[in-house]
Formats: sequence, structure tokens, C-alpha cells
Amino acid sequence: LSTMRGYFICVSFAARTRDNTMGPMLNSSGHRATPFSYGAGHIQPNRAMDPGLVYDLNSTDYLNFLCVIGYNRTVIKLFTKGPFTCPKAISLIDLNYPSITVPKLIGLVTVTRTLKNVGPPGTYRAHVKPPAGISITIWPESNTT
Repeated sequence: LSTMRGYFICVSFAARTRDNTMGPMLNSSGHRATPFSYGAGHIQPNRAMDPGLVYDLNSTDYLNFLCVIGYNRTVIKLFTKGPFTCPKAISLIDLNYPSITVPKLIGLVTVTRTLKNVGPPGTYRAHVKPPAGISITIWPESNTT
């Protein structure tokens, strides 16, 4: 399930920053949304027949996300039905998730993602359009599976 969820996020239309009245998108608290709350946009389910690469998240990835956004041990236990200890040092950047957002564009930041090939062998290349004034290096430039 999490593998397909990650895939659907990858094949969605670009998320919009304006609502259906052309006003700014609001978050669940009614405040102006940020890139962290826009979502992934609309999915393209027909592309799920040939996914290629997917982000294979597991339950620990989701529990780490809950840690990052501030859930405490008591609340997390409601999801796990057992003990779970949040890592001492973890960042939202570390979550193996299709969306990559760097909250503070200051200095050098390394973002790592791990993908799984569920299709036929092929060569994959990442393409990024960085914001003005930002330099991005992708390594490796391509990957053959």
C-alpha cells in the first residue's frame, strides 16, 4: 500500500497553490498554506499499470514522520500498539518520500531518496528545475536497473 501511495504521488499533476476561487490555498488551520501543506495534486491512475520506480516506505518511515511533526510517545503508541522510540536526530528531509522540500535554503543540504524498480530493467534520469539562485547536484546522474 505505501509503495503504491508513493507511486501515485510521483505521477500526479503538479500541486496547485491556489484554491478553486483563485485565492491562496489554506491549510487545515485556516492559515495560508506552504509547500509543506499543498499536497501532491491529482493522481493519474492509468500510469499505475507501469510504475517503474517506486518509493518503498515502511511503517518505521511513517512513525519517524510522526516524530518529526511533534507527536509524542503516548500518541504514537496509539498507532503502533507497542513501544516505539523516536530517533534522537531526524529531520523531515530524511523521510524517504517522493516529495522533496528543503525548509531553509541556506548552506549545503544533502537529500537522499531510495527507490525500488518494480518494472522491467531500464535507465532512469532525474530532472530538477531549481529555484533561482539555488544550485542542485544529482548523483548519480542516471541509474540503470
